[in-house]
Amino acid sequence: MNTVVKLPTPTDIQAELPENVCVFSDDQELISQIASICPHAICEGGGIGSAIEHATQNVSEGCFLVDITDRDPAQSLQNIRSLCALVQNLAVVGEINDVAFYRRAIRAGARDYLVKPATTEVLSEAITYVSTSNFIESESSNCKTIYITGSGGGSGVSSFVAGAAWHLSEKCNLKVALIDLDLSFGTIALSFDLEPSHGLREILENPDRVDSLFIASATAKLTESLSILAAEEDLENPPTIQPRALNMLIDDLSKTFDCIVVDLPSSVLSSNPELLAPANHLAVVSSMNLAAIRDVLRLRTLNEAIGGERPLSVIANLPGRRDVTELTQKEFAKGLQTPVIHCLPRDPKSLVEAAKTGQAVTDAVPNSELSKSIADIAVDLSGRPDLGSSGSSIWKRLMLRRRQRA
Repeated sequence: MNTVVKLPTPTDIQAELPENVCVFSDDQELISQIASICPHAICEGGGIGSAIEHATQNVSEGCFLVDITDRDPAQSLQNIRSLCALVQNLAVVGEINDVAFYRRAIRAGARDYLVKPATTEVLSEAITYVSTSNFIESESSNCKTIYITGSGGGSGVSSFVAGAAWHLSEKCNLKVALIDLDLSFGTIALSFDLEPSHGLREILENPDRVDSLFIASATAKLTESLSILAAEEDLENPPTIQPRALNMLIDDLSKTFDCIVVDLPSSVLSSNPELLAPANHLAVVSSMNLAAIRDVLRLRTLNEAIGGERPLSVIANLPGRRDVTELTQKEFAKGLQTPVIHCLPRDPKSLVEAAKTGQAVTDAVPNSELSKSIADIAVDLSGRPDLGSSGSSIWKRLMLRRRQRA
């Protein structure tokens, strides 16, 4: 018996499409296709940049169809994240015919990704789908990416990063990846008595080599919950970090880790501000003097210029002994024009003990006031208050009181 299948007519297709459809593309053929099925659609040129500008100035209801042809893939993914913070119903069209890129686009927030050339039927189905399907949070959204930098050299970033990462992994039961982006002078591998690898350099210089197997081979697994990517490159041949490669590395790690902690030297950040794009949170470890105030304010301006709503936390770090240029916490906060919630106490003995044993300070001397403060701050930066904290230290109670007054 023959079965007759009735295909939908253009009228049937138009009846199913949403009222508000916005298309952003310079491809006239694509625009003509949309116009044939959705004559009331708003069509503008400029691609995803125009889409973000439109979404910030208008009510973001309906469906957005955005063309990312001829755009840098890593930058496109970051722009998709930015756009999805403003709109929910997003379909993306491009020429990259790759399953891995499709998955990254979906994790970035897009509901569908179409490869050109797309037929009229496929376009109409995509528009209908993204407009009616329930919103599903991207699978990488639970992974928190924390970038930690310093207001200058010797501010104590690496000691704090090592201690924070160890506490989150071993005491809070999170699966943590720790990345040291100081490929020549980094001390994270040294802090944990690990042999640095050249694999991290290969990853960060060659985006095409970023895949799960290569990342695994370049990663040192310190414990079941803490993995470290660090290097120690020759000074005669300085490495170059490709922002696209870092974005892809972060994206791949977010599939399997609960938290990614990145030690980002201020010198590297100032020359490559685009490296900050994947960060969910930026923390600045700072001494308390006039130069530090200047540098923190400049880093705050840079963070705002990169875009997004990434919070910035300042961690005041007291040196081993008081310096004549050191300000009081009140003076430091006044210079920053914001309360200083996080502060690390002076504790050179604990740092020396940690260095001798090749451990994070939170592991080597877990009951010290410094370790307890690092643990509390790490939990706060993770955005997971349910993880608990070190509990009853006097320093913590002082910080809580200060936060309440702020």
